[in-house]
Amino acid sequence: MRRLKVLIVDDVPTFRKLLKKQLERRGIVRIDEAGDGVDALEMMQHTQYSAVLMDVMMPRMNGDVCARKMREWEATHGGSSVPILLMSADVLSEDNDVVESGTVQYFFTKPIDIVRLGNSLRDIAAASSKLGSWTQTASNSTGVHTPVDMEEVIDVVIH
Repeated sequence: MRRLKVLIVDDVPTFRKLLKKQLERRGIVRIDEAGDGVDALEMMQHTQYSAVLMDVMMPRMNGDVCARKMREWEATHGGSSVPILLMSADVLSEDNDVVESGTVQYFFTKPIDIVRLGNSLRDIAAASSKLGSWTQTASNSTGVHTPVDMEEVIDVVIH
């Protein structure tokens, strides 16, 4: 998981900080942050991310629109399809069209289930390892999860 380069996109700085700490505890140390979809879109055009963790409701450009624009940019620039993990405090957001269309690979309701998030990121890392390069990785949508490292779970729960 150390190889992962993750972009966290959320307009709440405190949430970004908490999520970043949780990812660092899981061994992910290459983390960038953006406060909205406009900044995220610009950042992903200049940096190859392993995954994008993005909120739905944000100013300037929300997560739904940003996810579509990211896919459009990837298609026109020959980029690989970066896995997008959409997050929302609104459980009804899971029914939106970017989730149903497959534009995003994963949906999480807030508060984030850190064990499920860890499993999803492990799936992404495993897909990358099998293919040898992030530029060749589309997404791991098989739904197969790797076993949970219980010591890591206990560490996250205790801290």
